[in-house]
Amino acid sequence: MKNKIRVFLKGVGKNQKWLADSIGVSDAQISQYLSGTYGGDVRSLETKLENFVANYTANDSSNQNSFFIQTRNTEAANYIITKSIQRRMLSAIFGNAGFGKSTAIKQFIKDRPEAIYIKANNLFTTKDFLEILCEKLNLKKESRGRSLFNAVVKSLERIDRFIIIDEAEWLKDKTLDMVRNIWEESNTPIILVGTLKLKQNLKGNNGELDYLDSRIRLRLTFERLKDEELKDVCQKFGVKAWKKVKDLTNSNFRLAAFLLEEAKDLADMHGKEVDEDILIAASTMIVK
Repeated sequence: MKNKIRVFLKGVGKNQKWLADSIGVSDAQISQYLSGTYGGDVRSLETKLENFVANYTANDSSNQNSFFIQTRNTEAANYIITKSIQRRMLSAIFGNAGFGKSTAIKQFIKDRPEAIYIKANNLFTTKDFLEILCEKLNLKKESRGRSLFNAVVKSLERIDRFIIIDEAEWLKDKTLDMVRNIWEESNTPIILVGTLKLKQNLKGNNGELDYLDSRIRLRLTFERLKDEELKDVCQKFGVKAWKKVKDLTNSNFRLAAFLLEEAKDLADMHGKEVDEDILIAASTMIVK
């Protein structure tokens, strides 16, 4: 098995730390295992490794936005998700629209085939959620809700995966409660990501979901870009007028990225550099 892991890592071009993070163990555990000095439960670790290698399929990131910048928000999100995986916790990430939550989590999971990414919407039902999980786990869809639930839990118990639910503010109370049940019964790390509305939804309109909210171990609320971070974003586009970008976007990550993209295209069209006039002109197409 040790040689198989070495061949696997070489084949996918990854290191031991990536593998350790992917299955929720420490880098030292992988290093000790490969060197033959691991004193823990070898069989349990090998089961995790076998499941991971057997189910590995590199995520297709060709359609993902290539623009990414490390900020205190993304660093904190990485910490929350990593700790949730390692400790098998139920956690939540909140933030206003455009603050970069989805960008951060997609960046985190792009090289993590064990990630199960689900994006909710306003038509989402509990059955929809279970059926999507079945598809992600290559399970046959049963007709009855309880059968779907049991199939999902049994599958998750056997493999090492983690679940990220984006736009989770759309999940109804019944679905949120089922998410809790899946987490409790399968011991699968789950991270809920959504707007500030999700904070209230986790409690319920009258506090009826406090039992769910109390189980959220780690929480993070995204904030607006700090000036230094906005400067870095502008620098990515070769734009010096970061204060004007701040005025036009109120340091909203998504708006800033959209504005800079349009301003760059507009400037190129006219053979000019991006200046304040170009930014203002571009903002009429981007900023409400």
